[in-house]
Amino acid sequence: MPDDLIATLGPIYGNRPIGLLGETPREVFALTQHYGMNCQADHRGTYHRAVGVAL
Repeated sequence: MPDDLIATLGPIYGNRPIGLLGETPREVFALTQHYGMNCQADHRGTYHRAVGVAL
């Protein structure tokens, strides 16, 4: 799928969302720490994008 995104949008614009999604977990945990959110954040796992209706 990343190759399709790069092929469709080109190397500059295609890599931007890929990089953003790669940094998402770090940003989420930084925000929970910054705002002192009382949650059970778990640093394992990744975020996956999908196409279609969320269930």
